[in-house]
Amino acid sequence: MGAKARRVSPFMGQHLGQEFIRLREARGLSQAEVARRARGVARGTLSALESGKHVKLETLRLLAEAMRVQRHELLLLVTAWIHDCIGEDLWSQVSIKVVPEKKSD
Repeated sequence: MGAKARRVSPFMGQHLGQEFIRLREARGLSQAEVARRARGVARGTLSALESGKHVKLETLRLLAEAMRVQRHELLLLVTAWIHDCIGEDLWSQVSIKVVPEKKSD
């Protein structure tokens, strides 16, 4: 069962959709293949994401796992998701600090 995409204002989703397409195409994957790998996510949901509609964060996680994205790539996707959720006005006030994981001895 796929997550429902909801219609949002035109600027929302563009950043995430573009980033997602870039990562998917860099891996040589079709939408159908990513949807097949992301069990429970409909191809239409993936298509909606790439065309700029908003999806749930859990759906984004499932799709990212299906593409086997690296941590830094997942961070880019989540950052784009947050940006698209809050809009341009609030985004200009956001500061994100990435701190490397401490390795346990």
